[in-house]
Amino acid sequence: MNLQIKAVENLNAMIKRLSRNKVELFMEPEEKWYVKGDWEVGNRQFLVQDPDGYLLRFFEDLGMHARF
Repeated sequence: MNLQIKAVENLNAMIKRLSRNKVELFMEPEEKWYVKGDWEVGNRQFLVQDPDGYLLRFFEDLGMHARF
């Protein structure tokens, strides 16, 4: 199961905190853009796996811009 968590304000701070606590990332941070009508909405995101195997996707909003 892959759960997307509400947008966080500072993704880098969260990643540093996870690293200090020796929590490995399942997927390194990446920038993704999604089509929403005539717009593209951007997220910077990463995945971490909890002890039960669930994937948690945290993201930071990058804003939006026109597709064309």
